[in-house]
Amino acid sequence: MMNYIDYIILAVLSICALIGIYNGFVASALSFLSSLFSWLASLIFHPLLSKFLVHRYPDLIKKLVYYTEGASKVQSIEEQALHVSSLTEEQIIDIVTRAQLPPPFDRLLMFNMLNGTLPHLTTVGEYFNYSVAYIILNILCFITLFVIIKITCQVIISITREVIGLPALKKYDWVAGAGIGLIRGIFLMFLLFSLVPVILALVPLDMIYSSIENSFLGKFFFKLNIFTNFIKGFV
Repeated sequence: MMNYIDYIILAVLSICALIGIYNGFVASALSFLSSLFSWLASLIFHPLLSKFLVHRYPDLIKKLVYYTEGASKVQSIEEQALHVSSLTEEQIIDIVTRAQLPPPFDRLLMFNMLNGTLPHLTTVGEYFNYSVAYIILNILCFITLFVIIKITCQVIISITREVIGLPALKKYDWVAGAGIGLIRGIFLMFLLFSLVPVILALVPLDMIYSSIENSFLGKFFFKLNIFTNFIKGFV
């Protein structure tokens, strides 16, 4: 069953398809390729940006911990104080599951606790606090790099288009342009939904999360996100 989120997504995708028709196949294809290049470059380099920011601003993670309060998701204060090393795999899975964290926090936090990827931490509360902070930092670095590279590529494409012009297909240019525009719209929706975990961590809005869970398209872009599904829970 569809809800208002599905209708918003369909409206955005339709607008992107119309823009693709207006721009034509070649310009739309170049724009899509620039999006793909921006995503690949951001995927490779965002961990370096995260590490740089952590070393450049030592208090950054503590500030993120302060604003996100990941440990508040743990069901009890007693569980927050438990040492992760003393817990069994079943206990860790149970604690994380009952916290009801949205993706990708649940998956990455569980990975950190099961594999001890943050050896400087000991308690469940610390793992929740710092894992959430690291995840948010990685998401923001990924998105920031993507936007910067994408804008740079788009400027280059626009200049090229004005200076030398771009050819158009003799047949079905508008159909091909619409198709590429639709794909660009899908990329845009992945980008927008990659911000949802950050928003939910800073301002827990159960109504929004519930609406996404009950949305066919919203759940797709949220849970199969090409940004958040490729980040790590540590720096």
